[in-house]
Amino acid sequence: MKLKFVERDCASIKEFEGWKIWVKPKPTNIYVIGADVAEGVGKDGSCAQALDVMTGDHVASYWSRNVDIDDYAAELYKGGHYYNKAHLIIEVNSAGAGVVAHLGGSLGGLAYPNLYRRMVFDEFLQKQTKKIGFRTTNATKRPLIDNLKAGLRSGALQTKDKMTIQELGTFIQDEKSGRMAAKGSSRDDRVMALALAWEQFRILKQNLKYIDGEDELGLQRQQFDPISGFPI
Repeated sequence: MKLKFVERDCASIKEFEGWKIWVKPKPTNIYVIGADVAEGVGKDGSCAQALDVMTGDHVASYWSRNVDIDDYAAELYKGGHYYNKAHLIIEVNSAGAGVVAHLGGSLGGLAYPNLYRRMVFDEFLQKQTKKIGFRTTNATKRPLIDNLKAGLRSGALQTKDKMTIQELGTFIQDEKSGRMAAKGSSRDDRVMALALAWEQFRILKQNLKYIDGEDELGLQRQQFDPISGFPI
């Protein structure tokens, strides 16, 4: 599959919609993409953040507040394949279910190969099963953001994207309610997408053992929390 990105100028970086690519993929590297999904109306936007698992670098970003669900799924499919079939983690809340339906192949669509799956308890089957997508709840959002903070503070995760840094600076926790979100009228699309990408990054890092002195990767079986889907 051959993909081509067309370079274009924009009058204002704040209003730019589409992919911004800072580092092109290296053939031997592994990548992850975190995807936050908006309704396609209003000030909120759909955002995808791509990270290099080998370096922790923020290599690309997609953002749009006008993209439809099916078009956004196509953008994620395109970006994922461009970055060596990157491991893609999609927030499944609200409109995210539509993106998952397209990329999971249930609509006869794209059938993307590397999708994050969370563990859930199936009431009908009475057993743990895997479902595509990350569901953000009060139980999962705090560790998601805490892990992102830890990655940024340690330097393991590095971004030079001005818009992402700006959103990180206005992302707060309300002292009374404890709610974690953007301050006032600010956005947090890029923060949530980056947090999702970092979670997939952490999962892969825990699953991959580097063999000293060699380029090969050994796989290590990983267990997941049945409630939150986080690695144990």
